[in-house]
Amino acid sequence: KCKNAKIFLFPQSSVWRSDLCDKLQLNRSSKIYSKNTKLYLMAREKSTYDLMKKYFKNDTYITPDIVLTKKYIDSKCENDNHSNTVLLCFRNDVEKLIEKDIIETIEKIIVSKGYMIKKFDTETYKVIPYTQRKAVLDETMKIFLNCQCVITDRLHGMIFSAINGIPCLAFDSTTHKVSGVANEWLRSENIIVYNNRASLENQIKLLLE
Repeated sequence: KCKNAKIFLFPQSSVWRSDLCDKLQLNRSSKIYSKNTKLYLMAREKSTYDLMKKYFKNDTYITPDIVLTKKYIDSKCENDNHSNTVLLCFRNDVEKLIEKDIIETIEKIIVSKGYMIKKFDTETYKVIPYTQRKAVLDETMKIFLNCQCVITDRLHGMIFSAINGIPCLAFDSTTHKVSGVANEWLRSENIIVYNNRASLENQIKLLLE
């Protein structure tokens, strides 16, 4: 029904495992997508772009995550530069890569330096009615803006930090989309991508400076 309609896929990250189920799904998706020559694929980082170019015949482009296209502006939300709170925004699902002991070490380092900790997750795990979405977004932004810096493994935890000019230490997830987006679009921002070969304490110290 949509073979002749122009369809633009919002910027995505795509990961396909090597098991039989994913291989079959990838093959099926490739056949379906390729039937529509007016379906345009958008990747938000290079690994996804390379994958799409390899397996799909559709025109493919690399573009920023849609949230990065505009700075968040709201008169009700102002950055509290004097806050001594560090926001921890970690996922709790199959994409989680950071180990529990690393998170515990992060918390100890933060407290030892005299900062308070606030925990939050950008995933609400519920349906948000259309009429409430702006209010939920405002409240989420206030949480970020009321903290001095952010430590996260959430892609949009990192992006919310970037569009608001908040320093962020970003950990990768199993999909590697965090480092992919950071390296592609956020090299000039206040974003530190966690390096497991460097001192965790020094990276947090740099974040807090």
